[in-house]
Amino acid sequence: MKHIFNDTIVLLNDLENMEMLLKKGIEFSLNHQVPLQVIYVHETPLFQIPDIFLSKEKRLEGSLDKEVVKKGIEERIKALGSTNQYAVFVYENDTLNRLLSLVRGRREVLVITRYQEELLSKLIAKTPFAYCVLKASKGVYEKIALPIDLEDDFHKCIETTQHLFTNGKINLIHDYRFLQENFMVSEDYMGVAATSTQSELEVLESLKEIQKETFYDYLEKYNVQGAFLEGDDVLYEDVINYIKKNHFDVTILYRNEKELLFTSSMIMGLMREIHTDFFVCQK
Repeated sequence: MKHIFNDTIVLLNDLENMEMLLKKGIEFSLNHQVPLQVIYVHETPLFQIPDIFLSKEKRLEGSLDKEVVKKGIEERIKALGSTNQYAVFVYENDTLNRLLSLVRGRREVLVITRYQEELLSKLIAKTPFAYCVLKASKGVYEKIALPIDLEDDFHKCIETTQHLFTNGKINLIHDYRFLQENFMVSEDYMGVAATSTQSELEVLESLKEIQKETFYDYLEKYNVQGAFLEGDDVLYEDVINYIKKNHFDVTILYRNEKELLFTSSMIMGLMREIHTDFFVCQK
């Protein structure tokens, strides 16, 4: 598989986790053989700038010295030993449009940033980019959680994940209710449900067995481990609890606004509850 990202961008809104974000950016830019771009956007209502990045005059004024910030970031990149090309951009406010302007319509973009719920929810909902989100700030991704449905196009998602994380141990996770939730609002289901409760239960049980067989075919085909979840909790709680219990390093989520269970809002709900790093791609 060819490299899937043409741009690797580290997005900074504060400098608290700058070194970890830069390390990830350097790693991905080298792996995908593209230059590293770093964009720092200071959102004044949300973040406070450390005094070290302000000149004496600017410190007194309480405003941002862009050249000092840029120089500080460049020094950190050099200190990390990056041999790749890089560019640093510094702005104030309007992170979403700053990012879109930098990318200029390109879609094969990986953005590496930290977990900041209010801002991240806007970015994931309004841009088509992939996001590597540092929440637990894991240095190495050895244990990888990948919740899946069983639609045919998820084969590509698994192959992409294996390409991105060649040294990681991928664990597929499927809750049998993923497909049943979609089926239960379909015309086919409405026709069965109108006939009898017994027919409804038989159809759902049959669907579960088909899902289970398909899921284990996935495990064999891609030589990975996984869990077929059959719990009674509220949908997605079983997935959340499974990921928490098994202490994964990163959770991979494939966004698709046409599927109820993989929309931006549902993804943000998972990110709120689970303490791992995240990798969010467009399905």
